[in-house]
Amino acid sequence: MSDVEDLEYGQRVYDGDRTQYIVVEVLDEIASEYIVKPEVKDRGHTIYKEKTVADFNSEYPADDRVVAIKEQPSGRTLYWPISRVETEFK
Repeated sequence: MSDVEDLEYGQRVYDGDRTQYIVVEVLDEIASEYIVKPEVKDRGHTIYKEKTVADFNSEYPADDRVVAIKEQPSGRTLYWPISRVETEFK
């Protein structure tokens, strides 16, 4: 794993499948606290439960910092634990 603590806006990063992303922001929040999907209720019933970054990526440490990355070429923004990204293409 490359040193991901020094990630910067606009830097290219990669996942284990060699997909390329661009760093949008390195957040101070940790994965177990950063909410990416808020709870939704309808007529008193919970339709969707609140989910944090850690809920979506349970195989990674819940105390990782969160990084916002933009998938290339789709442009979709994702929120991942920082340990999930690589700074070098492997």
